[in-house]
Amino acid sequence: MNLGKINFNKNNLDFNTVLISHTYNPPYMLGETPVTQDLYYRVTASNPSKFIGNPNRPVEQVSFYDAMLFCNILSSKFNLEPYYTINTNNIKINDTSSGFRLPTATEWHFACTDYHDIKKVNILDIAWCKENSNSTTHPVATKRPNTWGLYDMCGNVDEWVLHHEIAGCGGSWKDPHLHIPTAVRCGFPHNTRNNDLGFRIAKNL
Repeated sequence: MNLGKINFNKNNLDFNTVLISHTYNPPYMLGETPVTQDLYYRVTASNPSKFIGNPNRPVEQVSFYDAMLFCNILSSKFNLEPYYTINTNNIKINDTSSGFRLPTATEWHFACTDYHDIKKVNILDIAWCKENSNSTTHPVATKRPNTWGLYDMCGNVDEWVLHHEIAGCGGSWKDPHLHIPTAVRCGFPHNTRNNDLGFRIAKNL
């Protein structure tokens, strides 16, 4: 099912996206992993994470606005038009932009399709969760990817997504494994900064 990996490498930034395509919507790119602390630091010169010590851990303790601002700065570093216009309590979306953005809940759930049925996967093989995480995050891409070639779609950190309400998807290191496969959507205030909440980038083609 993996349609191809697309690498972005410029200005000391290096990361992969995966092309996701299906019948009903235009294809899009989704980050191969959640944004790491290393990439976040290289883009913003900061690392708000609680769990440090390995730069390949996912960044956490980032708010919804932090994630969108990261996307805009990353876009500018690749000379792409920013996807968001961010003012105080006001966000405008340029849905024709080629810049980086957060995935929608629909996009995220489609890319997580083969993780939803607990009968098809051993959750402990694909996710860092309450039973195996030792109460901490872990470096990304150390569990088995899904059939798209995406890592950590379940467990490790919840991921911010765009929805009719601000939401996080995927479950995290603190969730019981039986909750992970459903990728339960949770409403969060936009300024939430939890140590089990990060994000993954997306991009229009």
